[in-house]
Amino acid sequence: MLLYIWVNEYKHIKKTGFNLSSLYEFSFIIKKDSHKTNEIVGRLECVKKRTPKLFNDQIIDVKAIIGENGSGKSTLLEILIQNIMTKSNFYFDGFIITDKFIFNRKGIDFGTSISEIKYFVLEEVLNVELVNYNRDEFQRKLKAYEVQDSHQGQIATSHLNHISIIHYSPLLNLDRIANIEGVAGSSRTWETDYWHYYDYTTENCIVDDYHALNIGESSYYISGESELLAHKSAESKRNLEFLSTEIFKELPFKNRIESVHIRLNDFYQRFWESIDSFLKADNDLEGKIEEVIASIKLKAPKEMDNLKELESNLYVSFLYGALKYEYKNRMDFGDRGNSNAIFSTIELFLSSTSKTKTQRSTIESFLQKAQFTDKFKSSIFSKIKKAVDFIIKSPSIINRSNYHFSIPLADPAVLKEFVKLFFDDFILEDEGDKRTFIFDIFSIEFVGLSSGEKNLLSMFSRLKRAADTIPKSQSDVVFLLDEPEVTLHPQWQISFIKLLNENLPKLFPEKILQILISSHSPILVSDLPKNNILFLEKDIVTGECKVSKLRDMQKTFGANIHSLYADAFFLKDKGGAMGEFAKGIIKDIINELNKEAPENPEHLKIIIELVGEPLIQNQLLEWFYKKFPEQRIENIDERIAFLEKELNSIKEIKMRGKNENNK
Repeated sequence: MLLYIWVNEYKHIKKTGFNLSSLYEFSFIIKKDSHKTNEIVGRLECVKKRTPKLFNDQIIDVKAIIGENGSGKSTLLEILIQNIMTKSNFYFDGFIITDKFIFNRKGIDFGTSISEIKYFVLEEVLNVELVNYNRDEFQRKLKAYEVQDSHQGQIATSHLNHISIIHYSPLLNLDRIANIEGVAGSSRTWETDYWHYYDYTTENCIVDDYHALNIGESSYYISGESELLAHKSAESKRNLEFLSTEIFKELPFKNRIESVHIRLNDFYQRFWESIDSFLKADNDLEGKIEEVIASIKLKAPKEMDNLKELESNLYVSFLYGALKYEYKNRMDFGDRGNSNAIFSTIELFLSSTSKTKTQRSTIESFLQKAQFTDKFKSSIFSKIKKAVDFIIKSPSIINRSNYHFSIPLADPAVLKEFVKLFFDDFILEDEGDKRTFIFDIFSIEFVGLSSGEKNLLSMFSRLKRAADTIPKSQSDVVFLLDEPEVTLHPQWQISFIKLLNENLPKLFPEKILQILISSHSPILVSDLPKNNILFLEKDIVTGECKVSKLRDMQKTFGANIHSLYADAFFLKDKGGAMGEFAKGIIKDIINELNKEAPENPEHLKIIIELVGEPLIQNQLLEWFYKKFPEQRIENIDERIAFLEKELNSIKEIKMRGKNENNK
């Protein structure tokens, strides 16, 4: 369990401590800060908090990290990952407290003479009545010599072998796209040897899903691969696997999915068609690719109904995928140069399929001669045939047409069989040689789900994959959830903490769970006590991150969401809960009403009547009617009577004036 981290300096965070647990409150009081020796001497104190048990018994703690924009929420998660999970933790300028140790780096002294990389069991350095604690109780005291150690490896691999870290974010960090090879052309966000760190952020899923294709040295833009298509295929597989679990049946959006709709994509075919323009200067290849495409089309049945056309299109999609694999294999391991690899692939295809008459026999004949299949020649074709037959012949497949079909959600066994036939069965092994062949020929749609609900499905699917991977020896799981609610409708944000509380223990049975969430949502805040929230703000002078003391902060648990917008999210003015555009229009109305002769009163009144805040609207109307009392009357007869009355009053004044003159 992670309890506290103190950072001397990292980006815009300087000499700041962060309590990551609601169970204990730590503070580090600096007594001496020597810039010459880069040594900091201080006193570490800890108070055990009175925390009610609100969450599932497996969930030991939930902490939300919130604050104003740019205050450092994501940076804090970055520090935790980089300085616990990666090799660069050796350079971490600060210390970290877990439920077992204090990990110290770079010249921070707690009153001992221990230097370099040290970890300390709690009691020995706190100078308060604390001992090494197991879970929520401190149990025994240790002597200094028992806790001294000069190990310089990774913190996690050395001392956190019982903890798994799961990092999730639905966002795509565009900062990771640094070159022409896109997201997957870059390295993973965090290079780590720690095998208990599971990174399911979107950009790292793209990296892992793309590299699962065994892309070799070839660049994706000429290898017949799409990194986003690879990610969509892998994410769809994770989603399909989760849909067939018992946990999914208990989620509130399960009834929103009408069916799983599967459509053939044409990426591979379009890739080969685009090669012509890429290599049009090569005379040896001129017209060859068109010859391949024409040959494939020629072998289609002459007369086809929807079912026959679907079968034909399935074989064609697999065939283009097999051509891609052969080309890649030759480019990476055989022929030198893209032109040579393409030329030899095309020549092999034309020579091996010249006598075939159907698209099914064409792919079978080509696979027998292809180099990329090696010892798996017959296996691959038999897998393809079995997969195609399942789609064409299974009575459970519905809505079949020439390029698409559907799987009803009511039958999880069909989903499992689809995943097995089109994904798992193409993981082949022979005498220790294990190969994975991924044919990205489908676009899979979950009909009925909103974009936010699809992200919920993806989140639980990724977490399920992590749960299946974590070994039983890992007793604790720490979740780092970076803005998980960002794509969710407010209705789903209302349910988010409840969803985590009810379903994470089911996904991770017999594990002790700690949840850290960075968030912008006041709805999430209303589901957590104030003690379970770390409030961050940005110093208006230095721009540095600091922890807000929030002495006047209201209680958050069950609080009014509108009030939380102003308090918890540090909106700077009283009108912070109103959009700037509307606020500007209202100010313009006020300025207009303050004029001696406001223009276009009808237009002003229409806008005032649009204002949704009753107090503001009533005040504006009061000012408006003082300027234009006649506008109070809406009935035309009443308006005529009012004007006649005004006219008579004027006539009386005029008459009185005449009478006075006559006197």
